[in-house]
Amino acid sequence: MEFSKYQEEIFKWCEAPEGSLMVKAAAGSGKTTTIVEAYKRLPKFSKVLFLAFNKKIAEELKSRGVPASTLNAFGNQQCKRNIPKLKFNQYKIWDVAKILGVPKQQVFHIQRLVDLAKSYLLPVDITGSEMFQLAEDFGIEIKNEETYVNAVRCFTESFAIENYGIDFTDQISMPFYRRMTVEKFDYVIVDEAQDLAPNKLELVKCAVNAHLICVGDPFQAIYGFCGADSESMDKIEKEFKPKVLGLPITYRCKRLIVAECHEQGVGPVEFESGHTEDGIVERINYDSFVERVAAKNYVLCRTTAPLVKECFSFIKRGIRAQVVGRDIGKKLEEFLDKVADGTNDIIAFAERLDSYRVSEGQRLRKINRENQADELDDKVECINVFCEGATDVAEVKGRISKIFDDNVDPFGIVLSTIHKAKGLESEVVFILPHRARKAGTIKQQQEESNLRYVAITRAKSELYFVGERK
Repeated sequence: MEFSKYQEEIFKWCEAPEGSLMVKAAAGSGKTTTIVEAYKRLPKFSKVLFLAFNKKIAEELKSRGVPASTLNAFGNQQCKRNIPKLKFNQYKIWDVAKILGVPKQQVFHIQRLVDLAKSYLLPVDITGSEMFQLAEDFGIEIKNEETYVNAVRCFTESFAIENYGIDFTDQISMPFYRRMTVEKFDYVIVDEAQDLAPNKLELVKCAVNAHLICVGDPFQAIYGFCGADSESMDKIEKEFKPKVLGLPITYRCKRLIVAECHEQGVGPVEFESGHTEDGIVERINYDSFVERVAAKNYVLCRTTAPLVKECFSFIKRGIRAQVVGRDIGKKLEEFLDKVADGTNDIIAFAERLDSYRVSEGQRLRKINRENQADELDDKVECINVFCEGATDVAEVKGRISKIFDDNVDPFGIVLSTIHKAKGLESEVVFILPHRARKAGTIKQQQEESNLRYVAITRAKSELYFVGERK
């Protein structure tokens, strides 16, 4: 196989390592192939830890000869290395809340707050006002002030891991909080380094004995809303002072798609000169979208409601379609349960939903939480689509569970939010319009720019920007 000059530069460092290495890899730049070859070029008999972003990527790398692990799996090993009889408990916060007598309806919010507090390695003696600020920062809708106090109690009590075990967030955070000894490696390789939350970066640092190799794309940092630190690569550069190399050439996108990135001022991606076709980039109206979209095509949007609407439309016409993201469906179900509050009557539920949208939307906008109010609108619009023609709330909930899936259907139309599409690709991609999201801070503005980059670079050959639905 012939490698690019950029790949050869990376391999050259691996054959004679000095210090640490950072690889900034553009979308579709052959990152996995490069990582596998780089691993083979490291000095023999070295102790290497490869940390993949998720289980699917770890399994793919293992199949190609790289002994990869997820950060959670590695963290779990370290916790059990220090406390051998430690048990995994997915429902730990629920157990803690029950023992403390916390009302059941608060626990969904408390789980989210505790996870974020641990992801950001906030102090064990966190205050209620700090919990309130956390909820505000991440748009967690809480009206009852008692919830913040109970979140602090659950957070503090949950450190008794010998009693309650560890959950997913604990696997990464507890080595820091409990000052556990972490196994050291000659080389620690981290993929998707742009998405490391503070607790993940801390665990990585603890494992580095000599060399850190981090691979990522700062222009694909899009998970700030769920706790990832968009500045993680900057922090790595500051602390480890690595040699910085790049993989700027995309082997995925044809020339006009790369040109669209440049036109919109997003990403550092370069066109691969070996491509003989220009590809297609077009602005089309909605009717043209309906005529052209076909099986195996991807339909992307910033928000979920337009995707649900289109998915129902396809299914009604006998066309196979799905929305990617079982967790999105689960959150919608939780939102539905919260608003329904036990009622199964569809009319009563619709009235409650409309009332909640108005009151909560006004509250959020009053405190300048415009983006969170938009997210609420998106949820309500999704639920309204599911309600069309339904006889009761149970039927609405059943519809939600059927449409969302994590496994991509290879024979149907795939609809996805841009966040969920990261890591995926298709020959043909359609991007639906959505309301402009208010991006106040420089970080938020950069993340919005990154989202455009991720959306555009999912397309290999054809990219279509769709006009408004009439």
